Amino acid sequence: MLIVENFRISKILNRRGLDITDKFPHFKKNKFIFEEAVFDCEICVFDDLGKSRLDLIQTKEYWKDAKAILFDVLY
Repeated sequence: MLIVENFRISKILNRRGLDITDKFPHFKKNKFIFEEAVFDCEICVFDDLGKSRLDLIQTKEYWKDAKAILFDVLY
């Protein structure tokens, strides 16, 4: 879950509800057109062929390459 407050990402929660925002500081640079919103999303790392790779997201060195794929607006 990705939470937007004051037009910026304030928090990213994994499916267990744990705050993982600090793992992806580059997401905080993004600005939204919504002042407040909550999105369901998947954090992914893509390989050179554009395929999402679970093994890459599990490796800290690739976290800087992660993308948030938003697929549902919850609020």
